[in-house]
Amino acid sequence: MTQVPRQQQGTYVGTAGMIIALAPSLGPTYGGTVLDLLDWRYNFIFTLPLIAIFGWVAIKNAIKNRRIVE
Repeated sequence: MTQVPRQQQGTYVGTAGMIIALAPSLGPTYGGTVLDLLDWRYNFIFTLPLIAIFGWVAIKNAIKNRRIVE
């Protein structure tokens, strides 16, 4: 919370809460759909590129924010 401006903290907390609330319902739905239509390995094949993209964006933003704070 030290890196987020005070005026935007509610937005960030609300967004994080929404993601945390939706994950338990969307995760099994996604997994069940993929398992119903394809082999279980496709769960990982489809998920790994998303993890790589989100991880890259998170690291890029962390480096950018670190420069601003220092």
